[in-house]
Amino acid sequence: MDDIYLTPPGQAIQPEEISVPKARDLVKLLRSGHLAHVVFVEARRAQDGDVVVFDIEPEVPQHPAAPIALVERIAVTFYDDDRRMPETVALRKDFPRDVPHLNLCPSDYPWASLCLYEEQYDDLKLRWTAAGYVRRVHEWLSKTARGELHEGDQPLEPFIVPSARTLVLPQDLVQGVSEARELVIYRTLAKDDRVFVARWRSPRDGNSPVFHTALIVTEPRVHGVIHQQPRNVEELHSLLEPLGVDLLSLLRERLRTLPADEATQAARLAIIAVIPQTRREGAQPERNEIWVFVTLAQIRDIGAALGLWTLEPGGVRAALVQPDLERRGREIVLELLGPVFELSREYAAKLSGVTPGTPRIVAVGAGALGSQVINNAIRTGWGGWTIVDDDHLLPHNLVRHLLTGTAVGVPKATAVAMMINDLFDSEEVAQDIVANVLRSEEHEQLKNALAEAELILDMSASPTVNRHLAADVESSARRFSLFLNPAGTDLVLLAEDAERRIRLDDLEMQYYREVIRNELLADHLRRNGQRLRYGRSCRDVTVSIPQDRLAIAGGIGARAIRRAAEAQEARISLWRLRPDLGVDNLAVPVYRVQVADREGWQIRYDEGLAERMFSLRAERLPNETGGVLIGHRDMHRRILYIVDALAAPPDSGERPIFFQRGSKGLRAEIEDIGSKTAEALVYVGEWHSHPDGHGLDPSADDQKVLAWLREKLAPEGLPTVMLIVGNGDLAIHFAGAS
Repeated sequence: MDDIYLTPPGQAIQPEEISVPKARDLVKLLRSGHLAHVVFVEARRAQDGDVVVFDIEPEVPQHPAAPIALVERIAVTFYDDDRRMPETVALRKDFPRDVPHLNLCPSDYPWASLCLYEEQYDDLKLRWTAAGYVRRVHEWLSKTARGELHEGDQPLEPFIVPSARTLVLPQDLVQGVSEARELVIYRTLAKDDRVFVARWRSPRDGNSPVFHTALIVTEPRVHGVIHQQPRNVEELHSLLEPLGVDLLSLLRERLRTLPADEATQAARLAIIAVIPQTRREGAQPERNEIWVFVTLAQIRDIGAALGLWTLEPGGVRAALVQPDLERRGREIVLELLGPVFELSREYAAKLSGVTPGTPRIVAVGAGALGSQVINNAIRTGWGGWTIVDDDHLLPHNLVRHLLTGTAVGVPKATAVAMMINDLFDSEEVAQDIVANVLRSEEHEQLKNALAEAELILDMSASPTVNRHLAADVESSARRFSLFLNPAGTDLVLLAEDAERRIRLDDLEMQYYREVIRNELLADHLRRNGQRLRYGRSCRDVTVSIPQDRLAIAGGIGARAIRRAAEAQEARISLWRLRPDLGVDNLAVPVYRVQVADREGWQIRYDEGLAERMFSLRAERLPNETGGVLIGHRDMHRRILYIVDALAAPPDSGERPIFFQRGSKGLRAEIEDIGSKTAEALVYVGEWHSHPDGHGLDPSADDQKVLAWLREKLAPEGLPTVMLIVGNGDLAIHFAGAS
């Protein structure tokens, strides 16, 4: 049998001498006779563990895809400290070495080491059993025999298993190879040689790299592990030669292009090979595998080892007229680095489990909420951001802001954009505009950004900015507004529909109506946070809201914006943080908007208001009814928003052809509405109903009321309206300020 099998690790012992618990469990199972396809052979003792040898009969088809025998002899080493995965090796001398899922081993390692598990051993040993182990070995051999171990939907297997030491590569590595840009490798700030970072070298880069690089793209190769790692330049040359690469010639040419200065000659060399992988011969490449080998020797010594120059005493190099081709770099030892690519938006989206999207977004406001929302959104790979803010970071901002103390005194928009772009080194995902958005017409860059945007997101917490973006900015972009209430307990999102049929200012008014109607929101906009002064100016005040609330709001806000952008309809949503740390969500109904023009004023109201008045009318039929109108006046834009209709006070007179509004409790109700909405909603007019069979024209008494309204409000320069409501219709009668 020695002609068939290699000698297992260790020295033979009696089964009773086994000390490692897992080895004892396996021997007990193998000798029990419960498994007909497995036979115990012997026990052995290695230097650091117990070895169990057994024969196993896999399921081998008549025409196997790989030369797996009907009986395979297996040895498994269980380590004394149980900190490493037990190593399973095949003992047959001619066991195939070109099948997938074999462990990478030194070139002088005699056995084929089976890679049985994908997970870490610390996780596996929580559920490891001897029976499960035997089933896994049987499955590995049987599937390899059928050519099914590496399934069609599995990612392609790497040629070389990555090292624990890591190199971070730019996303555009392959493109950079074709453009012949210079890639250099630096240490990270940790300077511990565990992780290196590769960068395209800039002419302004004054730092000295640790490694210069030689970049190579090979011919395609069918996937599958190379189980013997090249140890030096000559062995790597032999490995790459079948892939169409003359590594020695390429390295000699690369070294000739490097400067002869002391810093360069003292650096080392990294060989980065890009290998297109295919699933089968002749198929199209599915991915690129990257090999990164670094030298322990310096460049001056590498050149000498490749016959380009000789080294004089003191390390001075003397170039040879013709390279010595007999020098093939055998003495240049190579180490393997594990390559990873820097973060891209696509990979960030994949890691976050979200649908990738890069809408052009102008974000107005990079304060406490805005900075955290932008940060959360871009870390999911979502959006290309233009950040607009003319404010500078001050020390008190650090309590709730994304930025750190190093950015104090820097414009918030600039610092946030720099921090965000630092996530994606080869890709600029954010730009800054330090400007007041209310002066957008005076700022060409800002004006163009707004015009070209797909989404304009207001996070300024300013009704003035909200109104400007809704009504004054020329752009086809949807408008969203995201803000916190004064106490920082409630987050509000106002999102226009895709066609902008319901504008941001209209959503603001419908949101106010919910605030005054919903008892749960009675204190929503009342300022109950402590106002704190951070400077000497009368405007230098802030409120006391802890960072943990901002963090929760920033997470909810980022996801809410993405979902709203993916939908077509308008929405008003509110999230409330409860004292028990739960979050309640309130979705507010959104209604279509009607617009009318009267005497140079625009009157805007929504169908939710009309439905309320129709309902109040129907409740009081056959009598007439009515009440006062609550709304908002935008004196700058000459827009009158009618938001809500109050029911008739209890002392009103209601008859079939007569209505006289009373006043009991009305003043207190209107003042309460003002308090609930931070004085956004005020009295704006009157409404009453007409019974069935009567038109919507004002009666003589109605004309007198209109005249009275004009007389009372004209000195204040305030317009007002009277709405007359019929069966499913209404009429607007305007009393202008002139």
